[in-house]
Amino acid sequence: METNGMFLFELIIKLLPTLIIAIITAIVTVHLSLRRFHSEQWWVRKADSYSKIVESLHQVKAYCEDQMEYIEMNQDPSDNKEKELQQKLKKAMEQIRQAVDIGSFFISLEAEKTMVSLWDEMEMAKNEPSFHEYLNLKLECVNKVLKSIKTQARKDLGVK
Repeated sequence: METNGMFLFELIIKLLPTLIIAIITAIVTVHLSLRRFHSEQWWVRKADSYSKIVESLHQVKAYCEDQMEYIEMNQDPSDNKEKELQQKLKKAMEQIRQAVDIGSFFISLEAEKTMVSLWDEMEMAKNEPSFHEYLNLKLECVNKVLKSIKTQARKDLGVK
């Protein structure tokens, strides 16, 4: 019986370091995996915020370009087209506001400042004497911010 007890004791002594290393390795692996998962989730949310901002800016840009085209052709859009354009603009402006408010949690401080500046400039554009000048100023603001926000997004997301 004593040999069985000695054999079991020697087996435990030999296996114990391996078992301890396996447990530590499993704990470290799980910890690192969870950390990577959370990091990737954070990146996805940041990318989504930037994507919504860029998409909304493109919608504002399209609105301005469409309206300017009507003005330059000396035409008025049909009532349905005007209503559609206004709805798209309203939706885009709401998305920009929401992206800035909610996105400030996810986007960089620099990007947030850029968007707040855009919002202020677009509000000031309302003081322009003509609708064409208003649209032109708004379009200039959006084009400037689009370029800037794309650069900031790439930098913040680590994308080249």
